[in-house]
Amino acid sequence: MDEPPSPDEISSVFRGACHGGHLRTAQYLHGRGAGPDRCGYDGVTPLDIARARGADDVVRWLRGLDALSAR
Repeated sequence: MDEPPSPDEISSVFRGACHGGHLRTAQYLHGRGAGPDRCGYDGVTPLDIARARGADDVVRWLRGLDALSAR
């Protein structure tokens, strides 16, 4: 039987979804426990990542969650 993904794995994939502008995937992963304020090894949050990539719909959604920026 496969182990469920760890919180770190979920957050990592969540950051990737925000980076790629994949709103529905980010929403799905948030519903599974991904933290919108969690900084990665690079010291930036998912909001910072989405903003840098021009993923405006993801940025709006994250702001609606009161997500924080590290910058």
